[in-house]
Amino acid sequence: MKENPNILFVCIPTLPLDLLRESFAGESPHPQILTTPLGILYLSAYMKKNNDIGKVGLLDYNAFLPNIVNYTKIEEYLLAEIDNQVKFEPDIIGISYMFTTSYSFFEVMIPIIRKRWPKALIVVGGIHATNYYKLLLASPNIDIVVRGEGEIAFTELIKQYSNNTHGKIRGVIHKDDVADELHALTVSDQITNLDELPLPDWDLCAMERYATSTGRRRSIGDTLTKRIASIMTTRGCPFKCTFCAAHSINGRKLRFRSIDKVMEEITALNKRYGITLIDINDDLFNAKKDRTILLLKKFKALRIPDLELQIPSGLYVNLLDKDIIDAIIECDIKIVNFAVESGSAYVQKNIIKKNVNLDKAKELVKYCRSKGLTVRCFFIFGFPDETKDLMEETVNYIKELKSDWCTFFIATPLKGAEIYDEFLKRGYIQENMELLSSLFLRDRTFDTKEISAVDLQEFIYRLNLDINFVNNPNFGDGDFDKAIDLFNDILSVYHFHIFALYGLYLSYIGKGAQQEAENILHRIKLLVQSNEQSKEMYHKYKDLLPTRLIEN
Repeated sequence: MKENPNILFVCIPTLPLDLLRESFAGESPHPQILTTPLGILYLSAYMKKNNDIGKVGLLDYNAFLPNIVNYTKIEEYLLAEIDNQVKFEPDIIGISYMFTTSYSFFEVMIPIIRKRWPKALIVVGGIHATNYYKLLLASPNIDIVVRGEGEIAFTELIKQYSNNTHGKIRGVIHKDDVADELHALTVSDQITNLDELPLPDWDLCAMERYATSTGRRRSIGDTLTKRIASIMTTRGCPFKCTFCAAHSINGRKLRFRSIDKVMEEITALNKRYGITLIDINDDLFNAKKDRTILLLKKFKALRIPDLELQIPSGLYVNLLDKDIIDAIIECDIKIVNFAVESGSAYVQKNIIKKNVNLDKAKELVKYCRSKGLTVRCFFIFGFPDETKDLMEETVNYIKELKSDWCTFFIATPLKGAEIYDEFLKRGYIQENMELLSSLFLRDRTFDTKEISAVDLQEFIYRLNLDINFVNNPNFGDGDFDKAIDLFNDILSVYHFHIFALYGLYLSYIGKGAQQEAENILHRIKLLVQSNEQSKEMYHKYKDLLPTRLIEN
């Protein structure tokens, strides 16, 4: 017990351990995405507002992950970052454990944390922690799991710690609570009025690293040079998409921050950190039409030079219309994302239960593109009971949709999502953390009766090359400048991507820029000769290329 306890938060990367070093050596197809750790920053701000505390710090393994290449063992990196970042003795350690893919990193880290601070109270929260609380509490290195949103529960926990009192707090699960299922299954109380949240505790983290990271931004025009930060305008989502586990934390009841509070946060980010690119991190941004339009108008009215908004999680088609699109255009937003997920009406209704209006999606994509917006659509393949014929329905739909870009994912069984139970019931997966932690949004490690893991991954990869690179709809529309922006966005992350370069080649040919096209072709030939990833890509997928120019 300590009246003013010192608090240390810990932020961990989301990539599996075996991909981390590859990611920063430029070899991994899954670079670690760095986005503002909003959950920790809101939690810290709320805690400071409502508790008497001592020192507060953040051990941010995510932001300083590039340092990992300086060490031969992960343990050396973990210990070195403790020495570099933590300058006090914590009484309570709060670890954000959001995704199962962090399992291998967490398992190496947690005994090191415990050994370094044996007397500290170690508390773990997040989506993964909420759904795997029993497994975590079986570890001798973990004292408490917080299930659900953290602000109220963690604040009450600190008060009890400071006052040396004990009592049950909804969502706060101690080791001896596991047997009491009535309490163990509770989730923490939620903040009903989100305006009670102070501005995030940005000073806690290395904002310079986050502001200059690629983040979830899409690079169109000068976007890549802008300083980025994430914000939240809503919490919760009432829909019951079978692939989503976000409700584990934020629940299904929608809660809204006032627009004035949102504008206050954006203004503060710009003044304090020079932020000019805002990434909205909502599950359902366009939940209410009037609010969405008013928020966009208020954003425009801030009149901050070069300020830009992106909504990378996607807009919900059924709640979208031309009025909202017009407000988006008026707000100078360049990119819109539509979370379509499947082009099969059967899959929409009976498998994923999202019920996207597919005809409306086509109309809105066409309208957005006619207004100069870049449209990206999300699709997921490999659901339980999704046959190859149903997948082909989606492929045919995508070809008719003519979105500027399509992002393809593999259905991932996240605990807390309905499809997790379906995959488990069918015997495709087991509750084995080594297996589950290797599952990734573009990887599959298990077969189903509909399709093998290898065939599914190959199907999606070829579809990506065909739809986005070889037959990008902007070629047919003659919008070669937009195509160039799209391919350069890919090359900013995947420098070896010869299909992105081939897309540039076709774009310059379309523009009549013969010399630029020849320069790109020369780059492709050099990469195929000198880069193993480029060489492998070319020899494996050259049948998709409409010409043999590269071999000439």
